[in-house]
Amino acid sequence: MKVFHPCPSNCKCGRHNRGVNKTEIACAQCGTVFKAYLSSGKRYCSRRCAGLNNPLEGFVDKPGPLSRHWKGGKSVFSGRDSTYIGGGKYIANYRLIAAEKIGRPLTTDEHVHHKDGDITNNHPDNLEIMSHSEHARIHGLGLRIGRKRNAS
Repeated sequence: MKVFHPCPSNCKCGRHNRGVNKTEIACAQCGTVFKAYLSSGKRYCSRRCAGLNNPLEGFVDKPGPLSRHWKGGKSVFSGRDSTYIGGGKYIANYRLIAAEKIGRPLTTDEHVHHKDGDITNNHPDNLEIMSHSEHARIHGLGLRIGRKRNAS
């Protein structure tokens, strides 16, 4: 249902003259002409063009140090410190420390167990490499230090 609006053709209420004050601007990246309000400060026709010219202005985010969210390559996931290793990927610090301890990268089927149960204690003497089944058996039986299993 259309609502009747009893305004004359030269109305200043804003419902009829939207976009009247827009000016044609050439995109600083691709040269495409687009309309925008001068007060908006827009220099690009799209977010893609803005991101190509300056990664801090567009939504096209770059991985690693080029990202607008870069904080030095250190991050925390689920309470565990992680380090940026390139390609948009992070690795948990305890896995890096365990790999250094044995002198080679860990495989995907190797798990790292914190002997004292404290996931923030990444000292090499506190880390033990084991298979998934061994790790599940330790945690499944409630043998983790500081955790009691209900007797039923």
